Formats: sequence, structure tokens, C-alpha cells
Amino acid sequence: MNTLNVLGGADIGGSCYLTELEGVRILFDCGIRMNTPYSEHPEIPSPETIDLIFLSHAHLDHIGAIAYTAAVCRNARIFATPATRDFIRYQLSETVAEYIGADTDALRFSNHLLCQFVLNRIETAEFRERMEIHLASPESGQEADVKFSFFPAGHIPGAAAVYLRIGQRSMLYSGDFYFRPTPLTAPCSLPEGLRPDILLLCGTYANRLRTDKSAPTIASIKDNFACLFRQNRNVLVRCSQLTKGLEMLAMIDDLVREGRLPRIPVFIDESLWQLARHYERTSDFRLPSYMNPLSARNRRNGYGEIVFLSQSAAARTKEFASYTPIDTNFSLHADGQELISYVRNLRPRKVFVVHAAPRSAENTPLADALLEDRICVTYTENERIYSL
Repeated sequence: MNTLNVLGGADIGGSCYLTELEGVRILFDCGIRMNTPYSEHPEIPSPETIDLIFLSHAHLDHIGAIAYTAAVCRNARIFATPATRDFIRYQLSETVAEYIGADTDALRFSNHLLCQFVLNRIETAEFRERMEIHLASPESGQEADVKFSFFPAGHIPGAAAVYLRIGQRSMLYSGDFYFRPTPLTAPCSLPEGLRPDILLLCGTYANRLRTDKSAPTIASIKDNFACLFRQNRNVLVRCSQLTKGLEMLAMIDDLVREGRLPRIPVFIDESLWQLARHYERTSDFRLPSYMNPLSARNRRNGYGEIVFLSQSAAARTKEFASYTPIDTNFSLHADGQELISYVRNLRPRKVFVVHAAPRSAENTPLADALLEDRICVTYTENERIYSL
């Protein structure tokens, strides 16, 4: 039987989707809900029977439970893009350190071992690389060939849509995706003519088809930065996700290059600094000379600096209580009209909407818009099993 078990992430948070397709058990993502205890994550039924795990990108609501998942799904092969694997290294280290309070040598060493264990399990595939895996179960005698590819999803560096085919059945998991370029990331890109039978769609704005959003855009945050410095303010940037911090560093440098922001000092806490230095070695991103680690900062008088603090440095927030905090909750998701175009271009037989605001009987605009296309749209609920 071909099924989709929504373990978590029908709404936004704790994304974890268990699919059984032609006898192969596949897990898409393994996230946690933000601002909840690290131990609170979806439970995976019969985890030892999971064959494959695909990680779409390195945000915590999609990979925050990877340590638990890798441990219990001991027979599964885990795949991600190289950039996602790299980001997981820093994101996971930051998150585990925060939750276990890694402030001693012993705890830091334990944290390092845990993160290394997870990274050793993750195999990588490049965008558009054609992968084929032969699965054979000694217990059941069943065999299957799985073909899959990652395609750029936009959103953050390394974010991928996962397309797979098993026998005559095909499926696409969109992950979070975005159609516009950002300071770090090219837009979502899928090959022409891709026609999956099943689309597992991250539909953040599936229930709101207007293009305006409640979350700020990158453009609005850039405008806010420029406005604050016209007022000669110090600014505090709190980064709940290291990747968003990296995006904002690139955003600030864009403003400087555009002449909308002076070359003022930017100080970055250790976790984000280490990720930024690593990203310099693996991409075209470069830290400008006015950006330095927080440890290099001398106490300053007057105005005119930006300080970045990650979750693990939250205790230092009081030190910068007089600084103006800036909203970093910008949205990097396709809007409602883009979701409709995305589905129409793919023309799947069935669409299962996840990662979306809870629907009501009167709130199904995506399904209503696709009625004329005869595409079946199902708004999922957590802890429900759906037939594929």
C-alpha cells in the first residue's frame, strides 16, 4: 500500500513526512518546533525499517531532530546537498550546545562527538545529479531501485526539492521554496517537463493567495536598516537560525555597496562567525573588512555599530539592552499565486499540502483555484495517514 504519514509539519514546525512508495519507506525531513524543548519531536514508527531519509534544507524546523532520527533509523541512508550538510554541522552544533548547556570541556566534547556521528551518516548529492540506489531486504526478499535527484529550491543555500521515482511511481517533495533571488541564493529551478504523480507541497501561503505577507520581506528589512542608521542607532540582530544570520550579513554588505549604509563596524558572535568563515571557503561569499568577531570588539561610546547574537549567545542580550533590535523574521517562501503556477506547471495527479497554516472549510483557496485543472488537493493534518 502506498501511503503518506504526516508525523509532523502539516502546519509550520516539526516537518517530518513518512512515505511508503512501492514497498520503500522514505522519510522527508525530521524537524523540531522552534522554541520547544530539544526532546520534543515527531516519533517515527518502526524506525529500523526506514530505507531512505532526504533532508531538504538546514532550518531547524526541518532538520532539528536529525540526531535522534539518525540514531533510531539505524538502517537508513541519509541524503542532502553538500551545502545543507555543511550548514547542519554548524546549526546542529549551535542547537545542541544551547539545549545541553555546553559550557564545560566534557559537554563540548560530547556535543562534538554527537554532531560528528550525524555528519558521518549524511551522504551528499549535487543539484541535478542523477542518483540510483538498489535496495534489497534480506528479511522480506523484496528489492527496489530508487532513482532521485535534488533540484534548487531557493529559500537558503543548499535548499532542495527532492524528485524520486520507484518503478512507475514518481513523487516530488518541494521543501521550502522561493522564486526570487536573495543576497545568497538563486531562485527555485525545476526542469521543464517534470511530471510527478504525487506532489508533497510546502504551502506556507496556500491559504492566502494575495501576494502581501504578514512577515517582512528582505527588501523591507533592508529599508528598515537604512532608516535606523539615518537615525544614528546601534542595532542588535538576534539570529534564531544561523543561515538567516548569514543572509543578513550579505544583506548589510549589499546596503553598503549600494551607498545606503555607511561602512560601520559589524560584530558577529562565535557561532555565526565560524559558519561565515566556512562559507567563504565554499562559495563566492566574502566577509568585508568591517565585519569582525564579537571577541574583537572593544566597548564603544556613542552610536554606529551592528551586533549579531545567535541563540547560544542570548545571555549577552542584556549587555546590548540599549540597542535597537531588528526583526529578522523575513519570509523566503513562495506566495499564493506562485504556488498555483508551481502546481500547474508540474500537473501532478495528487497534491498534499504541508507546512501551511491550518485550514477551515471556508479557507481552501489553493484547492479552489486548481479545480478547473482537475488536480486533487488535500490539506493535511498532523498524525494522519493518507493513501497515495
